[in-house]
Amino acid sequence: MNGFLLFIYMFFKKKIFLIIILLIPLFIFSNNSENDKEKQKKSWNASTYLSFSLSKGNSEGRTYSGQAHFNYNVKYYALGIAYEQYYGKNKDIVNINKGKALLTFNRTIKNRLNVSSSFIYEYDRIASLAYRFNYGLGLSYSNRDNLNNILILTSNLIYEITHYNSNIKEDKKSFRFLLLAQSKFKIANNSLWESSFSYTPNISNPHIDYRLELKSSVKFLINFPLWFKFSILNQYNNNPPSEKIRKNDFTMVTGIEVTI
Repeated sequence: MNGFLLFIYMFFKKKIFLIIILLIPLFIFSNNSENDKEKQKKSWNASTYLSFSLSKGNSEGRTYSGQAHFNYNVKYYALGIAYEQYYGKNKDIVNINKGKALLTFNRTIKNRLNVSSSFIYEYDRIASLAYRFNYGLGLSYSNRDNLNNILILTSNLIYEITHYNSNIKEDKKSFRFLLLAQSKFKIANNSLWESSFSYTPNISNPHIDYRLELKSSVKFLINFPLWFKFSILNQYNNNPPSEKIRKNDFTMVTGIEVTI
């Protein structure tokens, strides 16, 4: 529980600053709107996001990042593809170099209950993570009736393979649970709130070997399809491969998103 409390503390100690930042665009872009009815009829959507970020934790300094998302939803099927990458330097020294790719597939079996499968690949050069990938299968609950208001709850059993740089720790193979909550809500005619939270414990040692990740963002319409987006990413690993690597990694991102 100490790790979880640290994770919550690292997030909420910046609460006042984040609230101020989030409120500014709400007034700047308050007169814009988009054709919601037309968007809700679409079975797919995609976005590209370019940003500049400030980070603290294992990677401190200035960072450039890029993200891409594609979602396809029909009556009984939902496919999601996402990729994000962060890279930055401080005084010609690379201080952040990490990325993550995510593929999810859901098949509805009854009402909003789905069979869920996921594939995740990620790396973090600064945290000595050469690569980590896992494949999971389980169940999910999803409300995808309205693309502007979505709630997805996922519980997967995953098999994970982890390889570290510099032989600082032996490669790890483990079975884990992936508990994931994702949401998107329309908070005004011109703004959306998106968030996700994941908990990934090792089945054999869940109190020591686990990871937490919180990603939350708010975006404001500038002029469709352009959005101003501010987001935070907080990653916590309670069992890092070395004592020199910090458990908590916090990143703030501000940039422009193009959504179609």
